[in-house]
Amino acid sequence: MRYCYNLKNEEQTVDLGQRLAKKLNSGVFIALSGDLGAGKTVLVKGIAKGLNIKERVVSPTYTVMCQYFG
Repeated sequence: MRYCYNLKNEEQTVDLGQRLAKKLNSGVFIALSGDLGAGKTVLVKGIAKGLNIKERVVSPTYTVMCQYFG
């Protein structure tokens, strides 16, 4: 399933991440793909915020997978 959003700024991207977090179930896998600077990390920061994760979210540009635990 794919969704397309036209987000205008970082605030909208974080907000989308927070709203998405409220709909996630345990064990869900989300794959993000996009050019450098597309906003993938900002979206993950919003998801983490929505899940009350306190760890610092960093860009996983050269990481196969990053896991964050709340």
